[in-house]
Amino acid sequence: MSINFKRNFLYFLVGASFGLIFVGAFVFFAYPSFYFLGLKFLFICTAPGVICVIITCLMVDVFDLKEKLLHGGE
Repeated sequence: MSINFKRNFLYFLVGASFGLIFVGAFVFFAYPSFYFLGLKFLFICTAPGVICVIITCLMVDVFDLKEKLLHGGE
């Protein structure tokens, strides 16, 4: 797989993760009568989303570093 495909896929994962975070926040704030359900859904969606964003950003940095090392630091 090319580096650009990997990078685009990782950016897609970041977008999907932020989407999960926003869905969790929407359910939490839109349905105050379901406070505990919304809070649980917020944590269930936000935790994997944040972890995935952090890991994905680190992987993009690793791919950039790998690409620089392969091309002689251009």
